[in-house]
Amino acid sequence: MKRQDVMKGLEARISDTTDELARQVMTNALNYMRHSGLTFNELRKANKERALQYRNGQGVLVNDQNWTQTDWSNAMAGEFGELLIEIGNFLKLCDSVKKMRRGDEFNMIIERIKKELGDNQTYLDLLADRFGINLGEATRNKFNEVSNRVGADVYL
Repeated sequence: MKRQDVMKGLEARISDTTDELARQVMTNALNYMRHSGLTFNELRKANKERALQYRNGQGVLVNDQNWTQTDWSNAMAGEFGELLIEIGNFLKLCDSVKKMRRGDEFNMIIERIKKELGDNQTYLDLLADRFGINLGEATRNKFNEVSNRVGADVYL
């Protein structure tokens, strides 16, 4: 059974139960599942679903099926560029204060870096999908290949 199906089942049971303790236990379990990490399969499924609903800045529905591997790789390169800009902002801030200080500006830059990393992961999955590549499998295989090459005993 898929995690999404289990979560939907829990949501239904929570709304149906009158037992407050049972409701609290199921709510805690559901919250844990929601925050216990994203899988590559969940990202792929959500990406495919959202792609059918995606609208550009002018509100026009975009048919991503018309995008080629080149289109997606160029879009991904743009997202990596945005990430590099935010990392550059972070480094400038660190240089300007000669140490990494936790202030509002620092936290704002970290938050922007977090968002750009999320964009990059999303675009990477979309590009992998265009090539028919399972990103989890590709990541595991490459990670293990490098572990072998460098003599590490850490494998996925």
